[in-house]
Amino acid sequence: MENLLIGMMFLSPIPVHAETIELLPAPQVVEVSTRSQKLINAIKDHESGGNYEIRGDSGEIGAYQFMPSTFKSASLKYLGQEIEPTPLNQDLIARLSIEDLIAQGYSDKEIALIWNSGTTEIRKGINKYGVPYDTEAYANIILSKLES
Repeated sequence: MENLLIGMMFLSPIPVHAETIELLPAPQVVEVSTRSQKLINAIKDHESGGNYEIRGDSGEIGAYQFMPSTFKSASLKYLGQEIEPTPLNQDLIARLSIEDLIAQGYSDKEIALIWNSGTTEIRKGINKYGVPYDTEAYANIILSKLES
């Protein structure tokens, strides 16, 4: 076996026995990961253009426009503790939330509806902050971003 020179250290390759390694079926892992990443990108792009510091008219925070109470409850649900909405933490909570919705069997449109309003119902009106909303229009925008 050849030795590899890294910096000033010599490393010898370690033999790996394939029969001792358990591999997950790659297509399933890649499909969920790709789907969730596309949804994350579409939602982040639409909600804030990727701005982690932005605040919405109804009190939403960050790149994914989480309501503060939603961010808090999601961090407790997925991590067992409250965390600050730093950019990395926003990405983490968005990913965990979307992967959870995918695992529950929701379609992309249902996930967009849930992200926008917390329910899969089609709603249109004015929220308690006086901000107009249209959940179906929102979902259609997210779906169009997935196709592009």
